[in-house]
Amino acid sequence: MTLKDLLARGDPRKFSDALVDWAMDPNLGGLDSEDLKRAPLLVKVAIYIRAFHLTIVNSGIYIWLIELEEDDPDLSQFLKIVRAEKAAAYLREALEFFPGRRVPKDLDERFEICDRHERELNAIDKRYTGAADDAVLRLRDYVAQNSELFESQVQQFWKRRRRRAHG
Repeated sequence: MTLKDLLARGDPRKFSDALVDWAMDPNLGGLDSEDLKRAPLLVKVAIYIRAFHLTIVNSGIYIWLIELEEDDPDLSQFLKIVRAEKAAAYLREALEFFPGRRVPKDLDERFEICDRHERELNAIDKRYTGAADDAVLRLRDYVAQNSELFESQVQQFWKRRRRRAHG
């Protein structure tokens, strides 16, 4: 399947799944944290927006905030790149419950804050229904407008992964 074929997919979930699967090249095996750290910017953008989308449509912002890893990149920067303004506002509003608008590294502290604000986080989910789908569609538009750059970064990613796999 080509990038052009992927860009023709209308359903956000099918598009993001197919795009990330294509970018990861299943023939190279699973993605580990080292691969993700070394991934080119646009590959990371696609992976994290897909993860955001899957978490939000299945569970909501509460779970997204709980499952953040301390070394995860700043999703808001990725949303800004693709101009996913509705999703960025959604995330910003949810982060207002955290000191300094930063999710604490300590998992227990995260749980405590999310539990204390569960009702408000659920209300935010309702207000921003469709924001995760919109983020994926903005990603699709961005990749379409920057297809050569995206493809070159994906090929660079494949090369690095092959080198690592064959040591």
